Amino acid sequence: MVSPFLYFLEFLDMKELGRKIFFQST
Repeated sequence: MVSPFLYFLEFLDMKELGRKIFFQST
């Protein structure tokens, strides 16, 4: 069973990754 906390960290990681890509493409 995966804890919701891990899902939350995964979500934050994706958000951070997306932000980096967004700022790089600007």
